[in-house]
Amino acid sequence: MKKSVLITGPIGESGGREIEAGYMTAALLNSNIKVQILSTAYLTYDSQIASCVPNKIISSINKELYKNYFLIQIISVLAWFKNFFKLKPYAYAGNKVSKRFFNYEDKVDVILKKSISEADAVIFLGQLSSNYCEKIIDLTKSLGKKYFFRTTGKIEPNQKFNSYLKNVTAFLHHSNQNLMPEILDLNPNYKILDQTAIDEEKFLQIPILERPVRRFILVGDVSEHKGTNTVLEYFKRVNKLNDEIYILGDGELRGKLENKYEGDENIIFMGKRPHSELASILDKMDCLIIGSKSETGPYVGIEAMAGGRVILSTRVGAMENRLKNTQNDFWFERDNFNSFENQFIRLKNLKRNEIRAISYRNRQKYLNCYSNKVLTKSLIQIITS
Repeated sequence: MKKSVLITGPIGESGGREIEAGYMTAALLNSNIKVQILSTAYLTYDSQIASCVPNKIISSINKELYKNYFLIQIISVLAWFKNFFKLKPYAYAGNKVSKRFFNYEDKVDVILKKSISEADAVIFLGQLSSNYCEKIIDLTKSLGKKYFFRTTGKIEPNQKFNSYLKNVTAFLHHSNQNLMPEILDLNPNYKILDQTAIDEEKFLQIPILERPVRRFILVGDVSEHKGTNTVLEYFKRVNKLNDEIYILGDGELRGKLENKYEGDENIIFMGKRPHSELASILDKMDCLIIGSKSETGPYVGIEAMAGGRVILSTRVGAMENRLKNTQNDFWFERDNFNSFENQFIRLKNLKRNEIRAISYRNRQKYLNCYSNKVLTKSLIQIITS
């Protein structure tokens, strides 16, 4: 009988979690495993996940409630009117009226139980604090199904580790750096499963880098979390040779930083672009800068490796493990300008043959450890074992 997997968690419109859910779904479908996606968050067909998997297998808790319960549908439409038609009508299925008068949580249980019962295994992509995390673990356990927890945010030592985590079949961590003794004591079952570039072919077509490093890029949220403001400040101080830094993305600090650096021709804000354009953009860049303090990946680091770009990074998430034995050892401390300056100067002093060697090794490490083929094989072994 054909195996079936339910992929769930707060899968939304865009981000690393959405891309990763899309990759996992595509890999499972290509391996003749049936997949259903049920988001616990707001999800539409405009999501990044919809660019790589069929729309017919994508849904969400609120969408299912809206579709299956007429009274909730009526209340949702009224709430939609009240909110001036923002989002889709089913986004309001969990409104106050539904929760107070129409047994909303009981109906959520029905939707979850039905979806889980139809699957052989559940993959939850989210954080320990994600909505419905405990409920889905308990239902999966009661129905005798496997539950795999893909942690998509850094696990902090001061978090609360509840006893229900003992019922997780295995945690799927990006690297050993994501392991926490507190979780291992509670549940020692884990697998290491890193990420892969969903648009692999595009990134592998980027020529190996052979030119001096002068075009830098930041990718993702323009935010304090990503260190955008700190990196731009450091870059401004060290840039003596008319180098350029590009900021690809949107976020809370974009307007403030655009105003701050208005008129600086070496700091270019590109705004948010479709993910499908990233490979062609990276082709024109020399070095990806990762300035985060906490990540599980990050996903763009894998894409940069596939594209053969040089990487200047904090020691965050899985990056140290990914870049081991590549000679790409340009690490800086986010709160230490001197460490950034030292690594920046090292990059600028690289000879062409050294740049080419690093670019080549980054790609080879990707092909050997993180390619679609390698990660698909690992995922299938985990799910079917």
